[in-house]
Amino acid sequence: MNTPTYDLAVVGFGFAGAAVALQAHRRGLHVGVVLDPHGNFPVASQVASGLINPLVLKRRRMVSDAKLAWEHAVDLFAWLEQTTRAQVFEPTPVAEHLATVQDDLDWNLLAERPGFAELLNSTTEANQNNCLKLNRLGFVRTSGRLLPLAYLEAARSVLERSIALGAVQRLAYNNGFWEAFEASGRLVLRTRKLVLCEGPRAPLTETYWGDLDWALVRGEGLDVHIPGLGLNLPIHARHFLLPDRAKGPDHYKVGATYAWDGLEDPQPTQAGREELESWLKSVVLLPYEVVNHWCGVRPARKSREVLVGWHPEHPGLGVLNGLGSRGGLLAPLKAHQLLVAMSAELDR
Repeated sequence: MNTPTYDLAVVGFGFAGAAVALQAHRRGLHVGVVLDPHGNFPVASQVASGLINPLVLKRRRMVSDAKLAWEHAVDLFAWLEQTTRAQVFEPTPVAEHLATVQDDLDWNLLAERPGFAELLNSTTEANQNNCLKLNRLGFVRTSGRLLPLAYLEAARSVLERSIALGAVQRLAYNNGFWEAFEASGRLVLRTRKLVLCEGPRAPLTETYWGDLDWALVRGEGLDVHIPGLGLNLPIHARHFLLPDRAKGPDHYKVGATYAWDGLEDPQPTQAGREELESWLKSVVLLPYEVVNHWCGVRPARKSREVLVGWHPEHPGLGVLNGLGSRGGLLAPLKAHQLLVAMSAELDR
């Protein structure tokens, strides 16, 4: 059987790998994807809420390159929806709970600052939902929700003829091509350009880039059913409560926690569930049913800088990793920048 050969291939297919593969495919490159059929590490892309929000709500600061990242994200998602006829993204404002008079004043001042005015509504509103114990709300209007599983499935459908199954253990560079091998020695694929998008467990990346200086964060969340709540947009009040219309009416996601332990074998914990349920009871006045309790690991670095670029010593070897909790927003832009840098190098 002939080994498939590509212009560019990615190892890993979370938000980072999907964005690189799709952006390269749009440029007309013959793209390959390596999927580990037995990989079961709970990476963030599989369970993420999918919020595309250019504002870090807890710290009241803007995500770096927020406007540009939003434009590239919306462009890629719209192209994917047009190509596959599947919905993967829904624009929606995000509401921030303003618990005190001072919170309300601070939000209004923030909305007047340069750069924030185009992201935020200039006025706040009183909470109108009698089933929520909330005061006033401020709104981020340049925001939305990526539907993670629908997005990854749509991306796979575009690239399905170029997906190679295998757990890559070793790379080799021969005659201008990168070759990816399984532990058994089986050659999975051959490609001129290879981009590593391994997420929080990144042995190949660490082989070539060294210690990634991880600050991995385990997050837990709940899928809940709350009949009669009637919430139609995401709300942030220390944690998020957001509609999960893919699951049906009155279904919501709650989360997520932040923990720096339990990273070797990440599992949902009783402590995590108790934290989330305690918060939910403090916000929602209705009875609820927990449908699912999940966890994932966010690939964040201590510097909080995204690792993106082409290796200075190994030609044609690239990386995109360390997106943290902003993968849905940042991945399309970072993938675009990676490919622009590739084109510039080829033009020299």
